[in-house]
Amino acid sequence: MSNYNVSTVASTDRVRQNNHLGAPKFMVALAVIACVLTMLSGCGAFSIIGTWKNNGPDNWSSTHSTTVTFTEDNCNVYSPKDAYTLTKNADGTYDLEVDGRSGGGTFLKVTVKDNDHIVLSNRATSMNLERIK
Repeated sequence: MSNYNVSTVASTDRVRQNNHLGAPKFMVALAVIACVLTMLSGCGAFSIIGTWKNNGPDNWSSTHSTTVTFTEDNCNVYSPKDAYTLTKNADGTYDLEVDGRSGGGTFLKVTVKDNDHIVLSNRATSMNLERIK
């Protein structure tokens, strides 16, 4: 009977040793998975928030500014505090609805060239914008 207890104790010690050796590998694997998921969560995400410089001759802003700034709450496409809504379309473009004193209820198309270059367009004209902040 004592042999049984000795083998059980030895077996339990081996399991503890194996678990102890596997724990660091398991934690490293979890850390790697967490990093990958964090990186993938932002893949393909576009944010219009920032300051954009007009690179072309066209400008329909009432302030005739060469820059357009988007914050979380508003933008200055037509007036200093226009409200806006940005909606992604199935084709990868975005619809930008701007509600302001000067441009109430205007819809613009946003074409994303890359995260730092976009084109805002309406029926008559377009603005090529480059992110500067």
